[in-house]
Amino acid sequence: MKKNILSLAALLIASAAVFTACSSDDNNVADQGTKTYTLAVQATKDDDATTRALTLGRNDANTKNVLNATWDANEVVLVYQDGSQIGTLYSAASATNETTLTGTLDSAPDADQDLMLYFHTNATPSYAGQDGTLATIASTYDFCAPATITAGSFTVSGSTVSTTSSASFGANQQAIVKFTLIDKADGTTPLSATKLVISVGTTDYTITPTSPTSEIYAAIPGFEGQTVTLTATVGNYTYFYEKTGVSFTNGQYYEIGVKMIVNPVALSKVTRNYHGSVICSDGKAYPPKTAVPDGCTAVGILGEVMEGETVHGLILALQDATPQSSWNTINGWHSEDPFGYKFGYPELKMLPDDDAARGSLTSYTKLGDTDVSNWAVAQKYYYIAIFKNLGSTVGVEDKSYDDNVNAYITTGVGGTELSSRYWSATEATEIDKNCAWSFGNSSWGHLSKEEDNVKIRPVLAF
Repeated sequence: MKKNILSLAALLIASAAVFTACSSDDNNVADQGTKTYTLAVQATKDDDATTRALTLGRNDANTKNVLNATWDANEVVLVYQDGSQIGTLYSAASATNETTLTGTLDSAPDADQDLMLYFHTNATPSYAGQDGTLATIASTYDFCAPATITAGSFTVSGSTVSTTSSASFGANQQAIVKFTLIDKADGTTPLSATKLVISVGTTDYTITPTSPTSEIYAAIPGFEGQTVTLTATVGNYTYFYEKTGVSFTNGQYYEIGVKMIVNPVALSKVTRNYHGSVICSDGKAYPPKTAVPDGCTAVGILGEVMEGETVHGLILALQDATPQSSWNTINGWHSEDPFGYKFGYPELKMLPDDDAARGSLTSYTKLGDTDVSNWAVAQKYYYIAIFKNLGSTVGVEDKSYDDNVNAYITTGVGGTELSSRYWSATEATEIDKNCAWSFGNSSWGHLSKEEDNVKIRPVLAF
């Protein structure tokens, strides 16, 4: 049986053809002692689901990939009764959603109890040890709900067990996903990985191909609205991809092209693709939402990049600086690079170079080989750009921070989340000459310049 499965043009969301992988068998006998008994049973799947052996082809109109579902010979089905295995059945090769399962029972089943038929295992499915091939998923990881042969539907005659029921297996317990790994630098170069770690929330699925490949199949239990992170090992480099709000449905097949970025990379080489990266004191960008390597000090989150002949950017601090008595104090600080010639971001209000102003923040004028401005309060429009680049969903044009922004600051790297209100370096003269712009957890607003309970989250420019 063939089933359509969606060919994805967009990343990580697709409609797909349902597939199912299972085998089934039946067992019914009266208690005949310790001898073995033969059993043959028809195994089926519903017409809207596919079965075990999984191969890819094209639909009749040659417009989409399809999943061809057949039964391989000798698919293994375990027969259980009352929690104990009493036999094993094997499938006949079939090009449809039906097959005959035959095998032996090691003991006579109780005619008053159901028989349970399991494909692979009766334990909780394990997805460890995948090698990235469809063949291995089909033979080892394509779990489905068991079939039931009800009590009273089997009889025994001599050493033969007969049943009036067929074995109908239930829904698949995972989605199958084909990931095609691509270098985002040019959007076309395949990335041949020796390992791919798929992180769904806090659960990791590690795929280890037998040889480097850019096409990796994975069996993953379904989920809804999760953050998915892919980390690929390609030669001596680590490539990274992340997407939020992803859903996979059990019984569906997805084909996904994933454009990945390499980490770590020098600050002088970053592009806008690296927004959210963790910046370390060695002057390199590391994957977002991860702990940095031993011996490396995390400095902040890459929030803004201006690409050009010389790359400029802004790094958002992981902690607050010391609050000041008023915005007027901040406005009196030195303006570094007032025209944006060196760092590209004009009118940064530089924190005084002392511990009292910086709080727990370390002073920096270089990260690796890259010059940085030291800590400063940025203008309103630069904070808006940072929050937009970090995925803020609050505000229309004037983005402020939300949980998406705080996830970059706190997850893995362990920064302190943004909370309450913060000053920008911008006056709100269009509102009131005595006010300045501040941002909170849902919006921007103007406050009196004399407010003394407003926080500071500074940036480094490079």
